[in-house]
Amino acid sequence: MEKEKTTGELIKLARKKAGLTQAELGGKLGITPAAISQFEKPNHCILLIWQVKN
Repeated sequence: MEKEKTTGELIKLARKKAGLTQAELGGKLGITPAAISQFEKPNHCILLIWQVKN
């Protein structure tokens, strides 16, 4: 049985599937590559707040 993936692992897999580097993803989200790196770590607690502009 395969172990359940962490949120960080899922973020990393999705980023790589999209063909993006941490810098590219960070640029799209308006955050630093270092923040992406932290989000991809297994035990990092993530709080994302999305602001939708009309």
